[in-house]
Amino acid sequence: MNSLGADYRSIWSGNASSNLADGITFIAIPLLAVTLTDDPLAVSGLAIAHSLPRVLSVLGIGMLIDRYDRRRLLLAANFSRAAVFALLAALVMIDAAPLVALYVVYAVMGVIETLSDSAASAILPQAVEPQGLDRANSQIAGTQTVVDEFVGPPLGGFLFAAAAFAPSALTAVAFLVAGLAYWRLRGSYIVPLADRTAASHGVLSSIREGAIWTWRHGLVRLLVIIGALACVAQ
Repeated sequence: MNSLGADYRSIWSGNASSNLADGITFIAIPLLAVTLTDDPLAVSGLAIAHSLPRVLSVLGIGMLIDRYDRRRLLLAANFSRAAVFALLAALVMIDAAPLVALYVVYAVMGVIETLSDSAASAILPQAVEPQGLDRANSQIAGTQTVVDEFVGPPLGGFLFAAAAFAPSALTAVAFLVAGLAYWRLRGSYIVPLADRTAASHGVLSSIREGAIWTWRHGLVRLLVIIGALACVAQ
């Protein structure tokens, strides 16, 4: 990891910390909902609140990442989530967190998680030399899988058993740490002018162009299909 540079270490640290927070929240929010309602539909609806906004916003998020400073996007994504979860922890502590607040938090978390994870991947080619990019990508993906799916959820359940507000409090801290890690980036992470000029036409035309390119590119098309099936199975 050291050989990939200081900026890469900041990206790895920020991505690991933010995904740990995502994993904690993924189990803690439904557990908190169970304390507020006995309606199984209301609890299960959280999954829709988390997933549907991501599906509807993912193409727009992709274009946002392709057009704006990725460092600033990462800072905004993580500091804003730190503030949201600090507020949620305070509401839980005073027993004033309504179910609708959990829906809002879960929906916002899903969209910003997509933005943060995608921007962290997109920024790598600007932070790492080409010969180290495969190793950097594999380390980011591996760490993300471990902390998001194997470490975060059990930790979230354990913290919730100790105190209902604890998962949200630790999540706020983890997002703050992620934001500070991205703050340390010192390189230029503004999208090159040529790329921004090429992407300056309308949103719908950009989506159509991207969809056509993806469909015509056999390997990328296959990866999209496999990824979609894997997400449904998960």
